[in-house]
Formats: sequence, structure tokens, C-alpha cells
Amino acid sequence: MYGVDLAHPHHNYFTYKDFSWGTRYYFSTNAAVTRMQKVLRNGNAVMGGASIVGGAIGGVIPALAGSVVANHFSNMAADLGDYNNAHRNKQIYMDVNWTGSYSFHIWH
Repeated sequence: MYGVDLAHPHHNYFTYKDFSWGTRYYFSTNAAVTRMQKVLRNGNAVMGGASIVGGAIGGVIPALAGSVVANHFSNMAADLGDYNNAHRNKQIYMDVNWTGSYSFHIWH
């Protein structure tokens, strides 16, 4: 990911910290949210392409797996945008655990 060290936040970048349960991504600006959405959408495009290649080479299972992951990234990007729009004047963060589940919160 394109996050930067928490000690040096920059307005256009999100920051992150790894924990035993997963990773927390901090967004101090709307531009940082937009950048994360682009990262997630790029991951969506890569996994969507992997599903096409997987289907051509390995059949249904690799194609389905790539498609599911691509859809998950797409949903995460959309949900992040929705949460940010509901809290435009707040700093927010997103928790993503090792299973891929995610949640959003206001950063106090």
C-alpha cells in the first residue's frame, strides 16, 4: 500500500499501523481517502484481470476467487467513500483484519 509512517503524515497520503489483528488506516484529509480509494480500485482491476487469466488457465475456481477479491476491493472503496461523505469534517480510520473484514470509525 502507499501509506506512510505515522510520524510524517502528509495531506494526500493515508497512514497506517499494523496490529496483531490486522491493519488500521488513518485518513486525516479527504484527499487521503481519495488516494486509498484509488489504491483499492487498482487492486480491484488487478484481481479482476487475475480472474480472467485464472479462468482461462485453471478453470472456474481461480476465476471465481479473483472475482470475489476484486468485488471485495470495490465494495471497500465504495464503503470508505460513503463513510467519509457522512463524516466530511472528521478524521476517520479504517480497520482491516487478516480475514479481510473491515470497519470504519471516527478518529478522535
